[in-house]
Amino acid sequence: MGEGILIFACASNHGRNKKEISFPGRMDFVFCIGASDDSGATTNFNPPHNDVIKFSVLGLGVRGHVPTPQEENLPKNQRFSTLPVSGTSFATPIAAGIAALFLDYLRPNGLCPRQLSTITDLTKIFLHISSATESEGYRYLAPWTLFEAGTKKVDHVKLIRTIIRNPPSK
Repeated sequence: MGEGILIFACASNHGRNKKEISFPGRMDFVFCIGASDDSGATTNFNPPHNDVIKFSVLGLGVRGHVPTPQEENLPKNQRFSTLPVSGTSFATPIAAGIAALFLDYLRPNGLCPRQLSTITDLTKIFLHISSATESEGYRYLAPWTLFEAGTKKVDHVKLIRTIIRNPPSK
């Protein structure tokens, strides 16, 4: 893959009906994203685990803009309604947004330069901020866990530097 390019792909919504993750989600250089509910529990439409590191984020009941029948008498700003939608394709942009926020935080601090290690470094961070779900092997992304310091003050730049320098833990 090109230097500094990250690819996120949805796992698929076929559940156990299709025994593999959809292309390109099964590729080594792609972040494979499944859907979870608001508590981190994996959904029944995620495909089963097949030894690929997979992450999940909210993808069940996500509020999204949906076109309504476009009546000529409605103003343009009223031609869409907000409805709950579900699927790995709704979870994937949320995961990409989490990655973008981390990269925005890391690059000015010199922790994640534009180089081929970007996917490796971000995978290490994702592994650190996620926990394995009870089924299907999806790791639920909870980025706030990195910033929950409790009562002690944490140097987040130093913590992230340590995460990046160490081998990833599954």
